[in-house]
Amino acid sequence: MDFGLSAFALARMQFAFTVSFHIIFPATSIGLACFLAVLEWKWLRSRNPLYQDLFKPWHLPWASCLALSWHISLVPTGVNFPELQVV
Repeated sequence: MDFGLSAFALARMQFAFTVSFHIIFPATSIGLACFLAVLEWKWLRSRNPLYQDLFKPWHLPWASCLALSWHISLVPTGVNFPELQVV
């Protein structure tokens, strides 16, 4: 199946797609980490259950965002598929 695209064009498209996710997920995970650290600190200082209730729904999205950003940063470097990096 030929779509009229060269390997170079396909590689550039893959790189653009990967880089866009590489920007989105790490930025989100860093922002959520700061937010969660502040909530945890405020809960430890005051023991107000409001801060713990605010923390609970955000720790799983932060963990999934962190895992996705870690995975997406490995793919372009060829760590997962080193045999595909052979020229």
